[in-house]
Amino acid sequence: MADDTKPSRGKTPGGNGGAQPLQYGAYGPQDEARVFKAGIVGAGPGCIAILEMLQSRVLADFWMDILAVSDINPEAPGLKLARSMGIATYSDWREMLADQPMDMLLELTGSNKVRAQLQQQKPDGVELIDHISARLLWDMYATAKERIRAETEAQQRIDAERNKI
Repeated sequence: MADDTKPSRGKTPGGNGGAQPLQYGAYGPQDEARVFKAGIVGAGPGCIAILEMLQSRVLADFWMDILAVSDINPEAPGLKLARSMGIATYSDWREMLADQPMDMLLELTGSNKVRAQLQQQKPDGVELIDHISARLLWDMYATAKERIRAETEAQQRIDAERNKI
């Protein structure tokens, strides 16, 4: 059963009041077919990390829209963040899958039991990225963020030297 905010109806840019996916990547309407439409199961620290990673736009070529987040705990921090971002939230991942057409599920519960349930019950054509594989996303983000930090720092040093001249 969905939680009270299913789908979440937070304020969104454009003022329509409806839940909106977290859109990420430098793409336009012509690229819509290339965008992965994803849902997250498990709204703990891993969910927060993924949402913040996608929101930060550090990985600008990563084409994914987060359509919805589900967790059995209505007070899970990732659900709260998703709601604040206008992303639909659910208390049952089965209902999320029934309501939201998606290409991919990110299983971030850390539970092998949940992973097995998702693998068995997900619709054909929906890919499952488990909590272990999702860690790769985080590692890519951390690497890209560090590279950007180092480049920014180097540019600041160059600019400071130029200002001395």
